[in-house]
Amino acid sequence: MKRILLLCALSSGCAAHQVPQRIISIDWATVEALSPGTNVALTVREDHVRLGEIKSVSAAAITLREKTGIRIVSRAEIWRVTVRDAAGTTRWPRVIQTAAIGAALTAGLAFVATMHDENGNHAGPLPLALLGAGIGAAIGATRTPQQAFHERIVYIRP
Repeated sequence: MKRILLLCALSSGCAAHQVPQRIISIDWATVEALSPGTNVALTVREDHVRLGEIKSVSAAAITLREKTGIRIVSRAEIWRVTVRDAAGTTRWPRVIQTAAIGAALTAGLAFVATMHDENGNHAGPLPLALLGAGIGAAIGATRTPQQAFHERIVYIRP
């Protein structure tokens, strides 16, 4: 009997190493339980998201502290509530964005310049596009880093 219990205990795995199930609620009480100061993203339309910290939650609305001020969002407008946990900062999206913009601009200018070249220089836009990408990456590296977040949905309107 002891062998069977030991075998069952070994085959089930340790509870500390199991991944907890994600729970997404359709109950507004889940939102009311969020503490003030919690960083959230409220989806108020299918394509519009409001970012900020919770100031207070009532049965009818959420008072949200945004960068531009305080806004009251009605419960009837909210489709989804997502809690955002800070995960550090990252610079790469801005470096890649400015490098792509620099490459596109200089490649376009180089292409136009080669079309009007009377001497027949056939180097093409590639060298200038690479130069533009390098300059764009350098500019992107000097921009301020973006805050990265881990997001978890806690409420979806039924």
